[in-house]
Amino acid sequence: MKDGVDDEEGGLEANVIGSGDILEDGRTNELRGLLLLLQLLVLFGE
Repeated sequence: MKDGVDDEEGGLEANVIGSGDILEDGRTNELRGLLLLLQLLVLFGE
C-alpha cells in the first residue's frame, strides 16, 4: 500500500475477478472486449 496505488490496483482486480465468478464460463474477458469495441464504434461513429 504505497500511497494508495496498490489499493486502487487491488480494487480493479477484485472487480474483474468478481464479475468472472458471476458468469463462471471463462468468456468474461472476451465479452467485455466485445462490449468495449462496440462502445468505441458507437462513439466514433456518431
